[in-house]
Amino acid sequence: MVVELRGVSKVYVRRGGGRVQALRGASLHVGAGELVVLAGPSGAGKSTLLRLLTGEERPTEGRVRMDGEDIGTLRRGRLARLRRQMGVVPQEPRLVADRSALGNVTLVLRALGMAAAEARARSLEALRDAGLAACATAFPGELAAGERRRLVLARAVAPAPRLLLADEPTAMLDEVATREVAELLRAVQAGGTTVVVATRDPALAAALKARVLSVEGGRVSEGPHGAA
Repeated sequence: MVVELRGVSKVYVRRGGGRVQALRGASLHVGAGELVVLAGPSGAGKSTLLRLLTGEERPTEGRVRMDGEDIGTLRRGRLARLRRQMGVVPQEPRLVADRSALGNVTLVLRALGMAAAEARARSLEALRDAGLAACATAFPGELAAGERRRLVLARAVAPAPRLLLADEPTAMLDEVATREVAELLRAVQAGGTTVVVATRDPALAAALKARVLSVEGGRVSEGPHGAA
């Protein structure tokens, strides 16, 4: 899936008055099957940018396109179908505590209308690819932090999305767990999925060995955060 932003600005109006400029004339192009890192500090506008890509937010100015379609003009049904082609990894894991690792992945596939047997097989495959085959019957509370993050990734990629959006996928993880998540993200991209990762973790950005876009003060530019 090809992702484009053209001159996108996003302004939030606070309840008590005042305005917050989250993005300022941001433009980017992500080719089909590419892995791109959005690097920058907290509050730079990375999460807002990802929400614009999912259609959760609409730009104040500019255009957001997926495969040439302006998602700001799509009707609700078409936008919903487009979202079904996306996998999203939120900052917070949001796992279902009373379901096993297998159950957490299967739940998503069943919600998409997949038959029970196929959903189970696809879920087991996703867990295996994430290095969690031995944890299929474990509950989220029984998993280590890195395992929970990989479970969230497995859940996001099980439906075979064309676009994967990951927001701070290694938050609070140690170096080993960060490398494991980076390897999984690279594997997803190697399978043909377009991957966009937002992170303030320089270790993850380095481990992904991908094109890096700096996001700071609502602006997007080529090169890592802090580069000249």
